[in-house]
Parts: sequence; structure tokens; C-alpha cells
Amino acid sequence: MSTNYNQGNIIKVNLNPTKGYEQQNERPCLIVSHNLIYKTSGIVIIAPISNTKRNYPFYFKIDELSGSYTTKGKIMLDQLRAIDPNKRGAAFVEKLDNKDMEEILKVTKLIFDSNV
Repeated sequence: MSTNYNQGNIIKVNLNPTKGYEQQNERPCLIVSHNLIYKTSGIVIIAPISNTKRNYPFYFKIDELSGSYTTKGKIMLDQLRAIDPNKRGAAFVEKLDNKDMEEILKVTKLIFDSNV
């Protein structure tokens, strides 16, 4: 199993087929899942990255992170999905630094917080 599929890595992957409002086509995606998920199941949980102009509370603009990255756009934390990166031909692009990944994980955890 590849070590390129670790938490904090940005991979380029084809998300097709999709349905409805799901992000589609080949695009960069951020791996948000813990490394143990990939090691035990061969899947990763990703957040697609888009150049959308929309500003939603769960969109994280890469340009506003502290690191300097070649990937541009917004990390769409409201579009999390599990994929098999090997079957989708994913390719490593770059890695976010730990400080930036911690900030993204704080926001990601809010998605699963209690609403009651």
C-alpha cells in the first residue's frame, strides 16, 4: 500500500461516476482520514478541492493557510467521501504542513458535532 495516501496529502483523483451535486471529474482532493483507515481498509476519506466562487462555512481557502502550496482553490469539507485511491488511479500532488492540517481537522470535526 502506498505511503502517498496519508492524512494531509493532496492527491489528484477522478471522482467520476457521481450523482446529483457531488463533485465530479479529475481534481485535487485532500485526505482527511487518519492513516490507520488506509492501512486497514485501503480506502481514504477525502475532501474535494474546487475553484468555486461560493463561500460556505465548510469551505477552506488554501490561499489563507500558512503554508505555500501549488494547489489552489477551496477545500470542500461538506463534500467528504470515501474512495479507493488505487482503483481511481490517484496521484500524489503535495502535502499540507501539520499546522494547516490541524486547522482543517478542527473545522472537519464540527461536521460531526451534535446538533441537539
